[in-house]
Amino acid sequence: MPDNPKVTVVIPAYNAARYLAEAVESALNQTYSNLEVLVVDDGSTDRTPFLLERYGRAIRTIRKRNGGTPSALNEGIRQARGEWIAWLSADDAFLPEKLAKQMAYAEAHPECALIYTNWFVVDGRGKTVSHLASPTFRSRADQVEKLLRGCVINGSTTLVRRDVYLRAGLFDESLPQAHDWDMWLRLARDYRFGHVAEPLLRYRWHGENLSARPDALAYNDRVLAKARAYLQGWLPGGGGGT
Repeated sequence: MPDNPKVTVVIPAYNAARYLAEAVESALNQTYSNLEVLVVDDGSTDRTPFLLERYGRAIRTIRKRNGGTPSALNEGIRQARGEWIAWLSADDAFLPEKLAKQMAYAEAHPECALIYTNWFVVDGRGKTVSHLASPTFRSRADQVEKLLRGCVINGSTTLVRRDVYLRAGLFDESLPQAHDWDMWLRLARDYRFGHVAEPLLRYRWHGENLSARPDALAYNDRVLAKARAYLQGWLPGGGGGT
């Protein structure tokens, strides 16, 4: 692991033993090598801590009291050494060239603070069931308009400048769900997003995902209310960005 990595892969993990090894190894096996893998164990009570021990110094591990995914992400961002943060959920997996392609895009497009990709959906056994594509945004105004309609960016596809997360105040820990959507809406007004239009993530849909819970819609309503207050006077007709 390099002393001064360019990228930190942050893996928030809570009782993640079933799929965690695949996630960690997908990060360690990237063709882009200037990275560190930081797993935040969010108070797991299963075999997660024991699985992490076997990686030794190949990864960094932080163990904290259970506080939910946004709390674990925030701790990882605070402790990260990298200039860029790549979030990886503990039940997902990167394709080998994901970070190399995103970093190449970042170098070619220095105006972009967040770079996202398309993704494959896999089932609990790892079988690919579909391919989903995010839109490519034409401007900051277009980012905001499309994100107000829904969370069209998968969090585990993102590569975000660490300083941008810090300036935004990190993820809202009062939102156990939809914290990713809330963050993208907060960033979309002020920063350009870039899109690598290839599926570079295996997103696992196994029926236990947080977004499948019946209270998900209530959190969505909270996010939209926050966004409308934050964006008041900016859209529509009150301003915008390129």
